[in-house]
Amino acid sequence: MVPSVAMRPSATQSFADFTTVTGTVMVGGNAVTVPGIVNPNMLGTSRNPANFPNVYFQCDASGNPLPAAANGSQAQGTPCAKIPASLVNSIGASLLNFYPLPNASAQGFNFVSEPVRKLDETKIDIRLDHTVSANDNLFARFSYDDAVSYVPGGFSGGFAEANAFGSNQGIINHARNVAIGATHVFSPSTVNQASFGYNRIFDYITSQGTGSCESAKLAFQARTWLHRHWQQR
Repeated sequence: MVPSVAMRPSATQSFADFTTVTGTVMVGGNAVTVPGIVNPNMLGTSRNPANFPNVYFQCDASGNPLPAAANGSQAQGTPCAKIPASLVNSIGASLLNFYPLPNASAQGFNFVSEPVRKLDETKIDIRLDHTVSANDNLFARFSYDDAVSYVPGGFSGGFAEANAFGSNQGIINHARNVAIGATHVFSPSTVNQASFGYNRIFDYITSQGTGSCESAKLAFQARTWLHRHWQQR
């Protein structure tokens, strides 16, 4: 197993609800608990939740985020930590779907993964020794190794990885080895030995998602084309 732990967005955070995240500001010398996230479109306004306009997202009496205007502002409501759907980046929301939901609750992490490394291997070794005469000996050996393995990068399934260099990989190894040798005794003090060897190894490594284009599903491809088109003009 390759255990890995991480912090993952909660089920509510995946839908732009950060109600469990809070902060504190000083108002009139007193510490006031406020939503832990702010509306970036309202930076520069009051950090006092009792004043309006303020930097916080606004919710209605039922706790639902109020609609946002074209400039990202909202009508006055109750300061909250829920982002209106119109302000959620579609690509960012799609990226969240690549990450598994939390499955643990511990200090410093809320997700545990223990993917199993798999190995299916076949090995064959054949050696032949032949005595031609009292002074001559021959040997030949052939080795065969085929291995198919799965090497997890930390998270099984999906495309989320434990780090920037982690990757769930499939590895296929094909190895062949041939050796031939001959020994001739000329005298008690003179021996000649000739050996020949050939070794061949093929490694085929594929990472999670090989052959697919997940970025196209996130609209990265279209945006890249538009950027290049604008540069050419």
